[in-house]
Amino acid sequence: MTAGRSHGDTAWSLRAYGSHPFQLTEPAMAKPFLQLAALGVAGVALWKIASLFLLPFLMLAFKVALIVGLVMLAIWFFKKGDKGKDDAAA
Repeated sequence: MTAGRSHGDTAWSLRAYGSHPFQLTEPAMAKPFLQLAALGVAGVALWKIASLFLLPFLMLAFKVALIVGLVMLAIWFFKKGDKGKDDAAA
């Protein structure tokens, strides 16, 4: 057998590359993809952990804002109705 080729084969076998079959490809291209994958995994993990603690507070803040908004709308609506009566009496 000659340096990585079997008799009659034209394709190189994996033995020619040694223990690292992807060593001859661009090693610099794998690093950004691995960093992106690690960032995605870390982001999903942080989102899951943060959602356990932050989601109830966000829902509470939303409910409080909704109630305050409804109260302000009611005050605006009733003041608008009272303003016309005050002008007519004067």
